[in-house]
Amino acid sequence: MIPTTRALLICAAFLCGLEEVVLSQHGHCAGNLCFVLLQKPEDFPGEGDSHVCTCRQGYRLARGRKSCVDVDECEERKDLCTGENRECMNTEGGFECTCKDGFVEDDGVCVNNAICEKCEHMLCKKRNGAYRCECREGFSVSAADPTKCNVHCAERDCPADCVYDPDVERIDLQKCYCPDGYIRHNGNDTALCTDINECEMGPQCDHMCENLFGSYRCICHEGFELHQNRSCVDFNDCTDQRQCPGENFRCINTVGGFQCVCKEGYSLSGSLCVDQDECASAPCEHMCDNTPGSYKCSCYDGHIGAFCIDIDECSFFYCDQGCVNTFGSYVCSCNPGFTLVGEYRCVKDDKGTVTDGGMGGKTAATTPDIPTTPSIPPPDPTRQPSGAVQDPAAKFASCKGNIVTCTESHMNPPHTLQIKHT
Repeated sequence: MIPTTRALLICAAFLCGLEEVVLSQHGHCAGNLCFVLLQKPEDFPGEGDSHVCTCRQGYRLARGRKSCVDVDECEERKDLCTGENRECMNTEGGFECTCKDGFVEDDGVCVNNAICEKCEHMLCKKRNGAYRCECREGFSVSAADPTKCNVHCAERDCPADCVYDPDVERIDLQKCYCPDGYIRHNGNDTALCTDINECEMGPQCDHMCENLFGSYRCICHEGFELHQNRSCVDFNDCTDQRQCPGENFRCINTVGGFQCVCKEGYSLSGSLCVDQDECASAPCEHMCDNTPGSYKCSCYDGHIGAFCIDIDECSFFYCDQGCVNTFGSYVCSCNPGFTLVGEYRCVKDDKGTVTDGGMGGKTAATTPDIPTTPSIPPPDPTRQPSGAVQDPAAKFASCKGNIVTCTESHMNPPHTLQIKHT
């Protein structure tokens, strides 16, 4: 390393105002530039060498790896400045998050202030998170254009805003202006603005109209809400959970109001909704169990279906030999020479003795010592026979008068039923 050259580089860096000078074995790095002193192969070390040029944060090495260029973070990273109405602006060695055009930062939020440049009286303030034009005393913001100011009148009659022409003597020929909702008239050599009663000019509102100075407003009857400043639409009072607070009550919306009624399965008793005993009207074929707000039907043993049809247990071969179906049950029997055991098994008699099952020596089937066909309980307030009876002889659907013969398809084998329409 030539000492004179080293001194010259340090001096040049000082004169150029470079903040940082890094000395290496083969050259100098000043600011974003690296100066090579010797043109030898070892003057260009590889990545593994400790003497290489590096860049500060926000920069990266250029293609020649001897100078640094700025990194455009806004272009390379799309997750920067994602706040509402914000945008990313690249800077030398970094970036900044700024508000978009037409927005200004207020309490850390970018709000739209573009309207402020158009305000007629050049008065603008932020209200409810947004900038709005304001007017000088005696004026109000126009309802048609929020950037314009109209003469404001808080009385029925106000002086007109006139541009007097000295060459014109008659007041009615002078150029005068009235605010919206007022009409000009002349009196006592003075131009006045008188409020227009819009409510007298025709049906302005669905329900009620209230005249205001310079305007009017619509009012709806109770149970309605104003829509688009003119129409009155029914308000669904039942959206308020506080309506109909009583137990087992429900709310029904009506035009302009609501009504509290009992839920299904309940009836009003005084000021309470009490459970109805649906079983009192005998809605079931056999048994009825009343439940809160409803009821449940069930059948006696040996019956099935909505009509409580008798189950033909014999079709399921519960008996070893003979079987007789009964209402709600069945009876097993045995052929001669067999004895019924356990109500359904037929066991052959010892030594081949033929027994008659207690029938006086007659050859007959052995029947169990159990009751015959059990009787169906008599109807009561919870039983309403439908007229559906089993017809073992019927094998097809038929219709005679008011009796329909049909098949209970879920049974195996299918059951043929007759249903009488009353």
